[in-house]
This record gives sequence, C-alpha cells and structure tokens, in this order.
Amino acid sequence: MTKRVAADIALTALEEVGAILTNDHFVLTSGNHSRSYVNKDALTRHPEETELIAELLAVIVNRHEIIVSPAYGAIVLGQRVAYHTGSLFIFAEKAEDGTFLIKRGNQLLLPGKSICIVEDILTTGSSVQKVVDLVRTLDGDVTTVLALCNRGGVTAEAIGVPKLRVLLDLPMETYTEEECPLCKAGIPVNITVGKGREYMERQQRPTQ
Repeated sequence: MTKRVAADIALTALEEVGAILTNDHFVLTSGNHSRSYVNKDALTRHPEETELIAELLAVIVNRHEIIVSPAYGAIVLGQRVAYHTGSLFIFAEKAEDGTFLIKRGNQLLLPGKSICIVEDILTTGSSVQKVVDLVRTLDGDVTTVLALCNRGGVTAEAIGVPKLRVLLDLPMETYTEEECPLCKAGIPVNITVGKGREYMERQQRPTQ
C-alpha cells in the first residue's frame, strides 16, 4: 500500500465519523484559533475506524522497542500502533504546569531503547517536542515521531527528531487570539470541542 492510498483511506474514515470540522470558530490546545478542527474524540468513539487508522499508521513506521504517547488524546492510537508493530507501550502524563512526566515505573524501561513518539494531531509541535525532550532526559533514543495528522506544517527539524512520519498532511490556517479574524467578526466560539469552553470561561463571557 502506498502512502497516498493510506492517506486517502484515513481521510475517508475521519470524514465518515465526523472528525473533520470546518467553517466554525475553534480554540486549539495551543491557544490559537482556527476555522477548522480535527476532532480526535470523534474518531476514538469508533473502535473499528480507530483500529483501521492504527493499522495504517503502523504501515508507515519502522518497528521500535517502545512507543510513547502523550496523554490523553494519543493514548488509544499509540497503544494500538504498538500492538501492530510488536512494541511495548507507555504514556506520558501531563503535569499541572504543562510539562510531561513518565511515572509508574515506566521511566525505568526507556534507557538505551529505540523510541517512537506517537501523536494524534500536530499543530505547533510544542506538546510532542516536550515528550521528545522528556524521553531523552530519561536516556531513551527517540528516532521518530509518528502522527495521524499534521495540520500546522510541523517539520522533523522543528521538533528535533531525525524522522517525522505523518499519515495525513492537512494544512489548516490558524491565528493567534490577537490576530483572529473570527474574533474580530464576532463569530461565536465553538464550546463543544477543543478548548473553546475554557477560553470563554477565561474571558468571563457567557457560554452559548
């Protein structure tokens, strides 16, 4: 199967479960705003489609001794990719200060091992880079980041890894809060997905 065919299958699956949202006002995890959103929760509600995506991801990555995914969004995909590649799986937990931790004795498994970080959506790459840096401080050998979707044009160089493997490149424009034309036009923030509700609460505006 070629990467193009795999990408087409993945895009169809995401569209069928309603994971590709457009023409609205979304707040992303990064704090940026966008007209478009890839709703990973809409995917993971459907085990059959999630398994399909995991199989497609496993096709485009070499086997690693351990796969690590950041909590919580990428845990399901990472665990299933690990299954299909015959790898161990552990996850990084997010701390209150926004950093990541690997605990529960899993940190002891990393030294000297080949590591692939499996992420769901790449927008700025900042979250996955934190996990890459964490694993390296624990002496794991991070060689690859594998992602379902790259919506922000993130590169391997930007996140400091030798290889970046992505199933879907879906360029989607994003804006800072200050420059957001959707805010300037008074378009309501979607509070059902992403970080819209938290954003509205911070702004002390009534939710809709």
